[in-house]
Amino acid sequence: MTVTALDPRTALVVIDLQAGIVAAPAQPYTTTEVVTRSAELADAFRARDLPVVLVRVSFAEDGADAVPGRNEASRPGGTRPDGWDVVVGELAGHPGDITVTKRNWGAFNGTDLDVQLRRRGVTQIVLTGVATSIGVESTARAAHEHGYHVTLATDAMTDLDPEAHRNSVERIFPRLGERGTTAEILELLDNLVRERRIAMLYITHDLLSARLLADEILVLNQGRVVESGPALEVIRNSQDDYTKLLLRSLPNPFGVQPPSPGSAAPVSDNLTADI
Repeated sequence: MTVTALDPRTALVVIDLQAGIVAAPAQPYTTTEVVTRSAELADAFRARDLPVVLVRVSFAEDGADAVPGRNEASRPGGTRPDGWDVVVGELAGHPGDITVTKRNWGAFNGTDLDVQLRRRGVTQIVLTGVATSIGVESTARAAHEHGYHVTLATDAMTDLDPEAHRNSVERIFPRLGERGTTAEILELLDNLVRERRIAMLYITHDLLSARLLADEILVLNQGRVVESGPALEVIRNSQDDYTKLLLRSLPNPFGVQPPSPGSAAPVSDNLTADI
């Protein structure tokens, strides 16, 4: 399934793109490709004032805070090199980003990730990182269970095992959220900004308030709806005298000049001015 939508408050959550993990070989995408695409998404989210969360995994030197349960797989041995848990330079260094340190596969359990997201009004997350079947999938499962919409950037994640990656992408992720490429998600971000920057105008008596909610205008005169419809159509083709008067007298956030009596409305593509 191709990703269909992004909520107005969507966060990018990047899993384990840190020195000691990106150094490992991965498939079907190299970690360099994953870092590059994740950094592209991060730049786009920052430019739109949307949260970027950089998740890293780290443990105490003695391993006392590592997950203790018995399992059949052997645990990694030896001493980890200095700096193995440092976020890669392509993503680090942005003061507005949120850094979350986890000690499990998933990024929710035992961290403040849920608090950080909810207090910023986030309702959806976009996930990237390594490894698809471990840190990314575990975080996607928890996000789904916490009630977030989940989007998986499938070309901005990879795994040590290509079959494990395929299993997550094809069998697990469709049950947790929507899948999309980096390019598809970037396109939705562009559409999201346009929607957020077109105002819905509520006009009642002498009170005007503008909110960044939708792409339609609703005009009320003493509580009665006198005009409504898509923003551009109302501004360019208004038939109601009250609406025309108000639109001519107000600072125009759309960059579209309302029509004067008896004249045609000029056309402008400057629809994304902030209010």
